[in-house]
Amino acid sequence: MLYSRHVIGLFKEPECNCAEHRNYNYQLARLLVKSENANGILKELWGSLKELSLSLGTEHQFSFAMTWITACVVLHNVCIEEGDIFPTPQPPEPSPASSVEPVVGGR
Repeated sequence: MLYSRHVIGLFKEPECNCAEHRNYNYQLARLLVKSENANGILKELWGSLKELSLSLGTEHQFSFAMTWITACVVLHNVCIEEGDIFPTPQPPEPSPASSVEPVVGGR
């Protein structure tokens, strides 16, 4: 990926030899994790985002995808302002096989 004023990246070796650059890389990685988590939450709450699989080959396709994502974010914010409560996903039930105690000394 080419870096631009809209796309930033990590410092790579050998530029990443000072504490300031390592801290920059660390902070950028933290932001990446937060961004990925936010995307995951939005996909869980707005199922249409899971099904949004577009080729982004043209400006029109990219614009359509961004408009769709923005609409879901706006709807999400409206629901929060109105006090709607979103269901929290439940962790999956453990499978019966995972609850079986291992046999010690078995053959």
